Amino acid sequence: MLVSYIVSIGVLIGAFFFGVLVSGSHPAWYTDIPSLVVIVVPSLALCAGDYGWRAIGTAFSASFGKKPLSVADLRATLPVVAALGRYVWYAAVLGVFIGTIAILGDLADMKRIGPNFAVALICPLYALVINFALISPMKHRIARRIETGEQC
Repeated sequence: MLVSYIVSIGVLIGAFFFGVLVSGSHPAWYTDIPSLVVIVVPSLALCAGDYGWRAIGTAFSASFGKKPLSVADLRATLPVVAALGRYVWYAAVLGVFIGTIAILGDLADMKRIGPNFAVALICPLYALVINFALISPMKHRIARRIETGEQC
């Protein structure tokens, strides 16, 4: 099961880079560590505030690990994963606001409009990729384990 996930992620990354190269842009333009931090850190912190760090760890373990969990424990992880998916989008909106405010705050400097606009757009892209590559597979893996009654 983990091998199929890794292959799927590889295909997703390959399709992304193919699209980037065909469009004539540079892969480095899609890398912005501060924007990634704006997405990941608040999402995890908000989810931990609601459910606790242990519940987040259990959700990841239920999705990608082999830790034996009862069906009741698996069911308890689904709301955690759903909340994490919502919080990723909330954080993306935060990133859009940060980028937009940076644009509007200094419209006189035309050299800053492009990079600030990129920050405003990269945050929803990161949220989309995180949901495609992480959150959605987690939900489906947990749901499959619940359906089959898999304990390990």
